[in-house]
Amino acid sequence: MEKKVYFIVTYDGINACNHELFCDKGFLIMELDVDSRKFSGMNGKVNQYPYIVVNENMSPERKRSTIAHELVHIMFSDKNCSEEAEKEKRATAVAGAFLISIDDVHRELGSHRTRVTKDYILTCEEYGISMYLLVKRAALAGIISSSLEKNFYIRANKAGYQTNEPVYIKDPESPTLLRQLVYRAVNEEGLSMARGAELLGTSIAEMEQFCGLAVT
Repeated sequence: MEKKVYFIVTYDGINACNHELFCDKGFLIMELDVDSRKFSGMNGKVNQYPYIVVNENMSPERKRSTIAHELVHIMFSDKNCSEEAEKEKRATAVAGAFLISIDDVHRELGSHRTRVTKDYILTCEEYGISMYLLVKRAALAGIISSSLEKNFYIRANKAGYQTNEPVYIKDPESPTLLRQLVYRAVNEEGLSMARGAELLGTSIAEMEQFCGLAVT
């Protein structure tokens, strides 16, 4: 999967998932008002120019994931795979790697985590991805266990994430590395919340937004 992402970046120079860059590379990105959760996106060509259509009613994170997913379909024919479901599964996997690589996941979350905590939100904000995707990538990277991954999905579904998933993409962007390290230390390494607030020059109330379980 990572090799296919490397091909996309080096061959077409596409190293981010946004409308402006895709348009610069000759891709037409369109949003369509579709009142159905079953439709997320599609791709095709008009006069040899590739296009990607996404459901405008999805969250920004889902739109980015869908654009990356459809890009994979455009770039790789996957002729050796006859099963449509398997093609979709592979495209989703490559899209996930495109949005946040295994190396990136390790750098952002560390080598091992015992819980899915609120500081994961900082990585979602930085990379413009959903918590679902980050948890999946963390499991593939061996940072969290499969049972922890499954437990998160169960709790997230009960919390209504399938129909009303939190939006993490924010503008303008701001540096997050120090905040991530402090929140990780509070969540995983026993640093007190008071000390964390002191290090970041913030309040306990602000600290509580990123400390504790992501879904309770």
